[in-house]
Amino acid sequence: MRHHHTTPSNEAADLARWADDGGPEPDPQARRHHADAEWLRVAAALATRLHPLAESDDILVTCAHRTRSGAPAAFFPNLAELEIATNLFKPHPPATLHPDRHGDEDRYPVAWGAFTHEAAHAAHSDWTLPAHLHGTTLAEASEWLEESRAEHHHLQRRPADRRWLRAAIRHLILNNLGTRPPTDRWTTAQAAALILARRDTGILEPDETQALHDLAEQILGPGLLATLQTIWQAAHATGDTDAAAMEAHARAWCQALAHDPHQPPPNPDPTAQRRSDALPTAIAGITR
Repeated sequence: MRHHHTTPSNEAADLARWADDGGPEPDPQARRHHADAEWLRVAAALATRLHPLAESDDILVTCAHRTRSGAPAAFFPNLAELEIATNLFKPHPPATLHPDRHGDEDRYPVAWGAFTHEAAHAAHSDWTLPAHLHGTTLAEASEWLEESRAEHHHLQRRPADRRWLRAAIRHLILNNLGTRPPTDRWTTAQAAALILARRDTGILEPDETQALHDLAEQILGPGLLATLQTIWQAAHATGDTDAAAMEAHARAWCQALAHDPHQPPPNPDPTAQRRSDALPTAIAGITR
């Protein structure tokens, strides 16, 4: 994902104006350097707001046109760095962004929600799995469970941040789910962990998640969905440093879905058929 400070058509118009005025030929590279300098300023301004969110004052914030993680935002605990994609701030040019001023975030709630989510990880994701489990099904399940667990603990400290987390989740997750609903058990369980677990934290409302709940019951069965719900609720009650408990929750998740926790995550089933032509429309209903 990229964010362009000016569009190609605007740049062409600028060039034409310069030619008409008889001025020196503008340097597109200088324009890009100016935009990058503005994003450095925005990143520094974000860092000034991070302490109460993350309970830390030693985290570097970067604004990236293309994030290293490929995600809209990410926190790297080993680097003490939080990165956020510049395109989350659209349509606002970087020169107009002043996140160090309280209230400026009202103009870009999705970006602020992603920023808040990563701050929640910085404050509360204080556990790691053993290295030999990296890349396994268990590791993937633990990551899904951690998404809502970190937010749940963050909201215990800062309940007013619900509006920001809600904005990001609805825009970045629900909208994508509306166009690509799950069709197999593993991806359905993932959607449940990312959406229905946030219903249980109070971030999302039951009526806007009902379509996914019904689809999950259809694909997983009511009994299995109830088992997964018990697991993510147990994760919500798990402390920030309890790695053993989070590993146990992830292991229980894999076992409930009949996947070997030590094998790589399963690929989506290419032969899986949508249960009904109406499913995309039904899931899209939760994004409105």
